Amino acid sequence: MAVEVAINASVIEQPPAFGARFRSAKPFPQVVIDEFFSRPRCGRLQRDFPEFDASRARNKLGEIGGKAVHPDLAAVGPVYAELDALLRAPAFIDLVTTLTTIDGLQLDPEYVGGGAHHNMNGQDLDQHVDFNYHPHTGLHRRLNLLFYFNDEWREEGGRMS
Repeated sequence: MAVEVAINASVIEQPPAFGARFRSAKPFPQVVIDEFFSRPRCGRLQRDFPEFDASRARNKLGEIGGKAVHPDLAAVGPVYAELDALLRAPAFIDLVTTLTTIDGLQLDPEYVGGGAHHNMNGQDLDQHVDFNYHPHTGLHRRLNLLFYFNDEWREEGGRMS
């Protein structure tokens, strides 16, 4: 899948502007890019997002929590297999490198700590630094990409800005 088809054209056309926002953000480098994916692509990702599955929501104590995790994106379904292919594409990694100015970025093919996360209402994700090095490769984790596919996002729900 071509990056140009999946990513909103405005993102591809002005990566230096996003890079400047990323580098200057406080308290740490970050950037929020609304409508990162093209509307058709985002609609498909939203429509095919997996339902909450309690068997995938167990915490370290074995209790069912409010976050179900699907670490194997390609197994979620065809549109997520396309997303997985996009994330692995050299052109996508080049775009993210340009957006962040972080050289040497590599995708974690295992998505350790990543994948599709279905968070129930009230579930949050606080800033944390407990996973800086990949447990199998030892590579330094330099960047997290978070994609939100929900239409009903509300500012009062909280968001990094």
